[in-house]
Amino acid sequence: MVRFGVLLLAVWTLGLLASLVNPHVESAFVAKQSDWGHVNKKTLEWREADLSPDVMFFGSSTCYSGIDPHALESHGLKGFSFCSNAQGPQHSMVLLEAALKDHVPAMAVLDLYPMLCTSPTMSAEPLRDWAVNGNLWTAPWRDAMLTMLRNTQDPFAALQMLYFGLRNTWTPSGDRAKPDPHGAYSGLGFVLRSFPALHAVPAKTPSSGRWSSTALAAVDSARTVCKQHGVSLVLLTPPQLVEQELEGRPSLSGMAWIDGNAWPGAKTPGFYYDDHHLVAEGAASYSRWLAAELNRQFQRP
Repeated sequence: MVRFGVLLLAVWTLGLLASLVNPHVESAFVAKQSDWGHVNKKTLEWREADLSPDVMFFGSSTCYSGIDPHALESHGLKGFSFCSNAQGPQHSMVLLEAALKDHVPAMAVLDLYPMLCTSPTMSAEPLRDWAVNGNLWTAPWRDAMLTMLRNTQDPFAALQMLYFGLRNTWTPSGDRAKPDPHGAYSGLGFVLRSFPALHAVPAKTPSSGRWSSTALAAVDSARTVCKQHGVSLVLLTPPQLVEQELEGRPSLSGMAWIDGNAWPGAKTPGFYYDDHHLVAEGAASYSRWLAAELNRQFQRP
C-alpha cells in the first residue's frame, strides 16, 4: 500500500511537471485555458494595478460584456467588474466577500440574469473559470474558490485548483489561452463583443420560473455583508429582448433594484447579438444609461 502511494505520488508529480513544461499535456490532462470572458486579464489587472473602485460589479456574461465600468467616469466615479460565465448570485456572493477583503467600495452591484437565479445548486462552470483562468490566489480568493468547491462537489475542479494554484506561483494564467475571436478586453473587467448584431427580435417564447431558495439566500447574505461593511447594494436585472419573468423575488429591504429593461434601447434588436447579450454599440448605450442610474443612487440621502 505504501509503495502504491509512493508510485501514485511520483506519477502525479511527473504529470504536474510535464503539464508545466508542455502546454499540450496541460490542455489534454488538466484544462484548456481560454480568453472567453477574459477572467485571466481582469484578475491580473486587479492583482497588479492600484485600483480603488467606487462601484464593484458581480454577475455573468450579461455583466462583463454589457456593462462598461468606464462609463462611470463621466460622473466622477470608478468601477470594476468581477463577472464570469454562468456566474449566478450564489457565486457572486462568495466573490463579493473575497473582493471586500481587498477593497471596500461605496457600492456593489449584483447583475442577476433571471435564469441563473432559478438554479437550486451552484454550477461548477464559474469555479473552473476562476481556477483555470484566474490570477487571484491570495487567501480571500482561494477561500472563495474552496467555498464554491464545497458547494459544487466537483472533484476535477479540485485538481484544477491544485494545479493552477501551484502554476500561478511561477507564471500567470493566460499565457496558453485560446483566443476569443469575438471579445476584446477593454480594461476594468469589460469585454467588448464584436458578434454581428441582430436584425429582428428572435422568435422565442418568453420563459418563466421561480427564484430558488439558494439564490434568495445568497442575495440575503450579500445584503448582510454589504451592511456590515457600509456598502450600498444594488440588484440589477440585465436588459433582454425577450424578457424572462421570475416569481418570488427577494425583498428590497435595505437595497435598491434597477431594471435594465427600462433602458430605452432594451428592445432594439441591433443592440444585441442574441436575445440577452449586447454588442459593442448596445453596451456603450446601456452603460451610459446605467451609469446615470447608479449616480442617482449615490445622490440619494
